[in-house]
Amino acid sequence: MLAHILRKYSKQQYKMVTHPFWFQFAPFRAFAKGYGFIEATGTKSMENSLQDGDSLAIFPEGESGNFKNSLQMYQLQEFRSGLVRLALKYDLPVVPCTILGAEESALSFFKLNL
Repeated sequence: MLAHILRKYSKQQYKMVTHPFWFQFAPFRAFAKGYGFIEATGTKSMENSLQDGDSLAIFPEGESGNFKNSLQMYQLQEFRSGLVRLALKYDLPVVPCTILGAEESALSFFKLNL
């Protein structure tokens, strides 16, 4: 949903940094590339996008925020440091946002390790 809203209303080109799962299977890969997703597997692809003039949408909790146990609903997980390193290196602003309601749409009573 966030990718759709940013794509529709943003005046900038951006890439959404996503879990590598989106690139493992051809149908998902086609969708991911069509929406401008890039794999969150290190900073190289993110740096390439920044050098091309793209903005990035990054979830600082990474997969730990998305695949946590539902008993941890609405509890922030530890942030990864890649976002801060990239922002400092390229002198970029960080614009925080929040997404509410996603945790109720996919209940999980165990931690997914993908």
